[in-house]
Amino acid sequence: MITGDTAVKLLILESDSGVAQSYADKAAFQAAGWDLSWQDTAAVALSPQPTWTIADQGNGLHLVAYAVPAGITWAEVTIPAGYIASASAWADEGQSYDADSIAGILNLNQGIPAVSSASDGDLGDVVDGDSWNSGVLTVPIGKLTRVGLSDLSTFDTITATLKQDPSNTPVEIDADFDDVSARTVHASWDTFPSDMELGDDARALSAIWYLDITLTQNSPLLVITPLRYKLTVRWNRTATPGP
Repeated sequence: MITGDTAVKLLILESDSGVAQSYADKAAFQAAGWDLSWQDTAAVALSPQPTWTIADQGNGLHLVAYAVPAGITWAEVTIPAGYIASASAWADEGQSYDADSIAGILNLNQGIPAVSSASDGDLGDVVDGDSWNSGVLTVPIGKLTRVGLSDLSTFDTITATLKQDPSNTPVEIDADFDDVSARTVHASWDTFPSDMELGDDARALSAIWYLDITLTQNSPLLVITPLRYKLTVRWNRTATPGP
């Protein structure tokens, strides 16, 4: 799974004598002596630990939901004396890409014949408060031949906007053409957009934003959005985030 995605694990919790246990939430679970902790391949505890919740599903069954940490890790269940769990540990691997995001990248970078997919590519992570640059992005030739073009020379403007949800007000960032013949562009910001800040509980949060890069030709009017990506904002561990 992609790092930061929510994964689930089912645990059956019982006493040694087989009596089902019931814990409504994380606080009740920990108060009874249970706990969860994640470690790396050297058995060193992760810092920070992933965020997680636990909910009772009845008859001793509990649903654990947690944010997948980066890299290869494993979760250990602290089991109080006199009780048993259906699993005492399990392994995870948080990756930068999964099958869906790889498919999106492949679709965006195919040439002729033109692809109709508008799947999101993945621009990775940015730390809350940091400056950011997408690096060189290439508009697939197939996106242009569909509208009778072979390069970006006829376009007058380029815009880059981010949203988390269709109801959001777009967050507009800088965008520019790099080489119209090579069909390359980039998006960036120097000052981190205030609307994208994680807020006071930043350590426990990450946020996925969706970036559209749109090209406009004024006469005759032609508007295309050939580049679409997701970008994940991660919490800032420095004492004073940002500039």
